[in-house]
Amino acid sequence: MLIDPSQRRVLGPLSAFAVGFADELTRQGYRPRVGGNHMRLLAHLSRWLMGEGLGADALHTTEVERFLLARRAAGYTHLLSIKAMQPILAYLRGLGVAPTPPPFTPSGPVEVALERYRSHLTVERGLGANTASGYVDAVRLFLQGRALPDGLALDLGHLTAADVISFVVGRCPHQGHSAAKQTVTALRSLLGFLHVEGIVEQSLAFAVPSVACRRLAGLPKGLDPDQVRCLLASCDSSTQNGCRDFAVLTMLVRLGLRAAEVA
Repeated sequence: MLIDPSQRRVLGPLSAFAVGFADELTRQGYRPRVGGNHMRLLAHLSRWLMGEGLGADALHTTEVERFLLARRAAGYTHLLSIKAMQPILAYLRGLGVAPTPPPFTPSGPVEVALERYRSHLTVERGLGANTASGYVDAVRLFLQGRALPDGLALDLGHLTAADVISFVVGRCPHQGHSAAKQTVTALRSLLGFLHVEGIVEQSLAFAVPSVACRRLAGLPKGLDPDQVRCLLASCDSSTQNGCRDFAVLTMLVRLGLRAAEVA
């Protein structure tokens, strides 16, 4: 189904690109509802540029961030990040009407090491850019902890299993389950990379602890006998509804049936 650009009128300097952007969203497989959200974002961006007296050629990173701040201040609750702006920016940059940001040049030993690791993930392991970025972000804090006091190098040659375990034990309890799993997975990958590169003598991936799976930890506990008796006593057996409720509750308590099974 096509994304209809007429659903949201675009005023301002980006109005000439609305139809083409809608076609591009359709070509990329965006569903009409999601595509419509991006069309509304384009309309808001165009109005903001018009109000600021700017054109598409002013969409540098700093101006995009200013727009997002203004969008939050205006009370919008979705599409508030640089990532959300990527479809619009990619389209406008592809047309040559919005400036392309300069290539990222890593500075400092941590960022240099992370870029080498990112290249390993994308070139040697064939991971996608987003997946590689997730791995890099997950291990950035670990490498920052290995920076020497002068900030000019990383102390990785003396890395031990105890250092790895200490990092995981200190880091993962402050993360959600998914984020903690991402941390340990990325850390194992990084340690394997450091060994392949000859930076550490042996791979310390084995030293990374596993994250305990607590999928069932949130299940509610059963009612105690007194609570069950009070619950059953609350059913009015003189009415049909009360008799029905009593029967349903009795089956739930005694047989452990699910609601759908009782129905």
